[in-house]
Amino acid sequence: MTGKDEPQAVEQEERAIALEDAWRELEALHASVSESLERDLQRQHGIGRHEYEVLVHLTSDRCRISDVALDVHISQSAASRLIDRLEELGLACRENCSDDRRGVFACATDEGRSRVEKARATEQAVLERFLLADAGDPAMRSAGSGARGTRERSSRR
Repeated sequence: MTGKDEPQAVEQEERAIALEDAWRELEALHASVSESLERDLQRQHGIGRHEYEVLVHLTSDRCRISDVALDVHISQSAASRLIDRLEELGLACRENCSDDRRGVFACATDEGRSRVEKARATEQAVLERFLLADAGDPAMRSAGSGARGTRERSSRR
């Protein structure tokens, strides 16, 4: 390695360390938000974070279970079990697809829609607590802007 290459190698090493640190901070933020959402939604509304996410999707329109699984990033069997639990609670129902006998749609019941509306304030409070309260912290600001950029890119698809 020549003398000219050393500063570049140091810069690359520092960049790699900074990226790893940022990734770990983002993972820690995600874990904290997820745990808080799970706890608060369960305590205040009797549903967990995944149940809430599924219900949000089902309130907009009836969905195939396979689409629900993709939307909330869980397996199809996990989505099916989750919808089973929501059915038992009276928050969701299933409908057969008239075009495809193998197809099954899930949809939110009136009670499910009501639960989502009530739980939305809890979700907002948790997100504000984690994403806005630390807006003065540069690490949180960059994590928040990165999340916004990801959301903006995915909404354009």
